[in-house]
Amino acid sequence: MPGPRITRSLDAEPRGSVYRALCSYASDKGLRALLVVRDQPQLDANGRAILERLSPWIATSSRGSAWPGTVLMGNTAMIYTLLPNATAWSVIAASAQGLYDWQHPRLPEDLCFLRRDGSPWLGTVAHERDAFLDVDDSELVELLAAVPQLSVGKL
Repeated sequence: MPGPRITRSLDAEPRGSVYRALCSYASDKGLRALLVVRDQPQLDANGRAILERLSPWIATSSRGSAWPGTVLMGNTAMIYTLLPNATAWSVIAASAQGLYDWQHPRLPEDLCFLRRDGSPWLGTVAHERDAFLDVDDSELVELLAAVPQLSVGKL
């Protein structure tokens, strides 16, 4: 039986091969992706093109004011969740060089990885250069075996 989940910060931004390995691991685990699009300023052409490429795998899209790591005060944004799909994950991995590149308006913002039940596995607040994992000890051991360059601390 899994132990309790603990929130752990990422000590360094996953970039380059570490970012791609993290995306690959999330894909292999069947995690969903979450992306956010704010109303203003409008998403630029690059961000719109990426969202269009991901559109076949959008499971839900809804207006909301909260997602892992963020609560908006008085505003809402479009929140998209994507089905687990290797092609979608390839688009995500190729669309940025690092986790904190997911910032509006160039890209949809705050890439997060969700479990099938909707709970966060990884959350980001990209413009604050903040990311965290919500995992139990066995999940962390498995992740670090797969992506040993990932630098994880404790909150």
